Amino acid sequence: MCCHAGSSCNAISRGDCLGGGGSWLAGETCPSAKCRVDQLGACCLPDCSCDSLSKTDFGYGNPFTECASIGGHYLGAGTSCSTLPCGTIPVGP
Repeated sequence: MCCHAGSSCNAISRGDCLGGGGSWLAGETCPSAKCRVDQLGACCLPDCSCDSLSKTDFGYGNPFTECASIGGHYLGAGTSCSTLPCGTIPVGP
């Protein structure tokens, strides 16, 4: 599933999603509460560390872009770093 700024989502390929500026959430289906941009969520970084981000941490207005701006992969609204989710998440294209 592909999440877009503004909390919308659609079912397109991962490549089309990332190429169109969306955030890919594998294994999810639309509609999904994980696309909400008004909640905290886990951001997996390239070094497999995790950071909880809000929609305003870096001034982009949504957590998907916030996470991507630091090279990460956003796991969606309501996700948490407390479960150590980043050890197996592939980051990057």
